[in-house]
This record gives sequence, structure tokens and C-alpha cells, in this order.
Amino acid sequence: MSDDIEASCIRKRGNNFKPHERIEGLGGMHNGQRWYMLEEDIIAELERPAASRRWAFYVSVGGHSTWAVVATHEGRKYLKTQADKFSPDTLLALAQCPSR
Repeated sequence: MSDDIEASCIRKRGNNFKPHERIEGLGGMHNGQRWYMLEEDIIAELERPAASRRWAFYVSVGGHSTWAVVATHEGRKYLKTQADKFSPDTLLALAQCPSR
């Protein structure tokens, strides 16, 4: 069974303004520890079979939670939330993650 992990911050890629290519990674706090994962590692985790998945990621906004999911645009996989239509606006609106 996977742990539910809240993503509360984001790192965006340099000067890329395409919403499907802007997320470098997500982070937050879990069990008192700061965490950060690159987008490709989160995608790999979310694509694992549910029985072997270690984590599921969600975002809380305005008292509502929504799951992070994998989407594809022009052949490129990217992260967004279930609540978002085409663009990953909920994730892009997160605060900037602290520097490494």
C-alpha cells in the first residue's frame, strides 16, 4: 500500500514557458522530513503497478485535495493534477521549493 505524500512546493525549469515542460520537480514535508523528487522520478513512481507503488502524490488547495497524475502532450509525459484540464495550473501555482 502506498503512502500519500503531499506536494507543497515546486521547482520550475529555467525559461521554459510551456506549461507541460515547466516542472522540474516537486517537494514538501512528510513525516517531519523535507523531500524533493524530480518530475521523471515521480512519473516513474506513478506508473508503477498500484500494488508495488510506494507513494501517491496529492496537492491541497483551498481545503480541497487532488491527486497528481501523469498526462501526455505531444508525446511528452508530464505531471498535472486530476482537477486540472489541459494545463498543470494547480502544480504550477505551488510555492517555490527551497534551494538544494
